[in-house]
Amino acid sequence: MTLVVRPLAEREIRAAARYYAKAAGPRLREAFLSELDEAFASIIAAPSAFPVVEGGIRGTLLSRFPYRIYYVVEDEDVFVIACLHARRRPGLYRGR
Repeated sequence: MTLVVRPLAEREIRAAARYYAKAAGPRLREAFLSELDEAFASIIAAPSAFPVVEGGIRGTLLSRFPYRIYYVVEDEDVFVIACLHARRRPGLYRGR
């Protein structure tokens, strides 16, 4: 199983990491990125374990941070299509 982070999702991840670095320093930025890596590992290990949000799109919330990862599974690949703040514009992932 291969995980591919789409460019829009990559930008969202970088923006969130910059926010945490600016708001609270590099430690919080690293904690965010570490939790994101753990979520990616869980998704790769069992991609169908997370609930379907809409259509074939699945999602999972990070534990410590208010971000949701949206992804689709195609054959042997997992495509991360969005990493969005869970309380802002929740349907933004649609159409990706």
